[in-house]
Amino acid sequence: MRAAVLALCAALAALAHVVYTKSGRPGAGELVELDAIAVVVIGGTLLTGGRGSAIGTLVGLLTYATIRSIIQFGNFNDAVFPLVIGGLL
Repeated sequence: MRAAVLALCAALAALAHVVYTKSGRPGAGELVELDAIAVVVIGGTLLTGGRGSAIGTLVGLLTYATIRSIIQFGNFNDAVFPLVIGGLL
C-alpha cells in the first residue's frame, strides 16, 4: 500500500513538471536530491534515522524557499546560496 502511495505521488510530481515546463526530460530531477535532504533536515528530521513530521518538512521547505528568494532577488552571487544553506544545516 505504501509503495502505491509513493508511486502515485511520483506520478503527480512528474505530471506537474510536464505541465509546468511543457516538455518531458528524463534528467529533469538530477542533482535535486541534496536540496530535498536539506529541506527535510531544516524541517527537523534527523539524518541518523530520527522521525520527522510533514509539518516540519513544510516549514523546512518554506525556510529554504525564502532563503533562495532573498538571495535571488538581492543580487547576491549564486555561490552564496549553498554556503547559507550549509551554515543553516
